[in-house]
Amino acid sequence: MPDRSTWLRILLLLAALAAAAYALFTLLQRDAYLRGTDAYYYALQIDHWARTGHARIPDSAWIFPLLGLIQRAGLTTEAVLRGLCAASLFLGALAVAWGEPGASRFRRSVAALWFVLSPTMLFTAVEFPKMFLVAALLPLWDFTRDRRRFLVSAAAMILAIWAHRSSSVLLVAFSLGWWLDRRTGRESFLKSARIVLAVLAALAVLGFVLGDRSLFVDVNRFLPAATLSEPGLFSLISRDSLPVALKAELILAAVIFLFLLLQRAFRRDSKVPFRYAIPGLLAFLPWGSEDVFSVGERLALFLPLLTLLMWSRSRPNEAGERLSAGAAVLGGFLSLFAGTRLELSHPLTLDPDVAALARETASVADRGIPMLITHKTLAYYYKYAARAEAFPYEPEDHWNKERIWRLAYGIRPDEIWTYLSPECRDRLEFGRKDYLLVREDCWEDARRKLVREEDSDLYDRAWNPVWNPSKKRPAFLYPKHENDQDGEDEEFPALPPKGGTQ
Repeated sequence: MPDRSTWLRILLLLAALAAAAYALFTLLQRDAYLRGTDAYYYALQIDHWARTGHARIPDSAWIFPLLGLIQRAGLTTEAVLRGLCAASLFLGALAVAWGEPGASRFRRSVAALWFVLSPTMLFTAVEFPKMFLVAALLPLWDFTRDRRRFLVSAAAMILAIWAHRSSSVLLVAFSLGWWLDRRTGRESFLKSARIVLAVLAALAVLGFVLGDRSLFVDVNRFLPAATLSEPGLFSLISRDSLPVALKAELILAAVIFLFLLLQRAFRRDSKVPFRYAIPGLLAFLPWGSEDVFSVGERLALFLPLLTLLMWSRSRPNEAGERLSAGAAVLGGFLSLFAGTRLELSHPLTLDPDVAALARETASVADRGIPMLITHKTLAYYYKYAARAEAFPYEPEDHWNKERIWRLAYGIRPDEIWTYLSPECRDRLEFGRKDYLLVREDCWEDARRKLVREEDSDLYDRAWNPVWNPSKKRPAFLYPKHENDQDGEDEEFPALPPKGGTQ
């Protein structure tokens, strides 16, 4: 049982972590718009769930019902999302500090402070909220014999898989590492293997019982993304747009990770745990790609956390090893510099120009457009702010194109004028800065007439799938719509009517 001085140190550590989380939340609340590339996808899902009781876009993650219920209590969607960022950092730091029996209390406390101040962790919390929940839950994973801790570990694994599919890859690697840690004899070897297989089988059964295979990685989607190229860690570090602080931490984490791994490999008495080392090796596999934040790059974002866990849980408690009150107070003091921490981790320059998206949304929101085709960032913002229909892919073949309009980015009316029919020319609007509003059937007819050899610049802009959707909805998304509720998206269903196309 901890003595009074130990409880005081624990309370000081909690205060330091809470101060860091609260300072971050109050700073985020000052922003005019949400931070993060997919922020308005999350806002759309939460707001729709709060109003209707289900997500607008099929998604099995448990955070949308939870956050939707919180919004119903009277908070704004923005406050709920920013609160998620701050709270998940706080809870993740607690999970790091909780640790395992016998692990160094001093190291666990330092690791918790590092976690809550880490540029990579804060960047991930802002940019990938669902994936960051996996990072916050990962320190709780264990296959311990202690009944209470095992139940906590099992719950953490289930919630992680339910939050984001990346956790299934990490869990398999973690299980392999735990099995290697336990390999001290034939009997222990077989018992450990049975435990790992039983847990993985139970989680697989859970996915089928819930009737949602999307809880786990879709292999058909995963393998094409994981093409052999440079390691995800190197690909991530080479991104010019990423903050310097994040790159520096990734490099430092890689150096410490490799040192600890070599220590385990060459020292018999080393206690460096494989259960964190094996998942950490995923960052060094050749899974990078030209796409920003490929599979390998996303897995590389876990490296600082896994390195923290390797370091903090590689040594047993030693006599006199305690976190001093001064260290906790210093951590709390440093955490108050939330502004510097946020700008070093996720500056506003990384975000889309949401003010421009807001202006464009306001200009078309009151036109009663049944369906708007536009790039993904604007589509999610428009759906959220205007509560109207938008789609970030090429329209489905069974949709009525005369009922659909497109906001084409980077295309001027005078550039496409000669490719339009007289009827379509009458519908063009001049004076827009970056976007062209045109009916979808007119757009498709004009785009078909473009010839790369005659105007390669216009051709490339018109067919650019990022800014001007020209690819169909990914195949892995269609199964999610098989159970769409009757009457939902009646005019623009994902799947064609059973009796044929419209």
